[in-house]
Amino acid sequence: MKILVTGSKGFLGSAFVQKYKSDYEIVHIDISKAKKILGYKPENPQYTQEQFHSSLKDKINLMS
Repeated sequence: MKILVTGSKGFLGSAFVQKYKSDYEIVHIDISKAKKILGYKPENPQYTQEQFHSSLKDKINLMS
């Protein structure tokens, strides 16, 4: 039986693959492999100083 495991480089996915790879045919894929296959190249977002500082201020307030 074939089993498709998505997120195979993550904590749960990698443990699953290790446990069942000898008993089943495991096909595994992770986001890094998917990005290469699909040619995904995200653009770097450009933030203004006001946006950056506002976001940083919100994060600091959450930690307080």
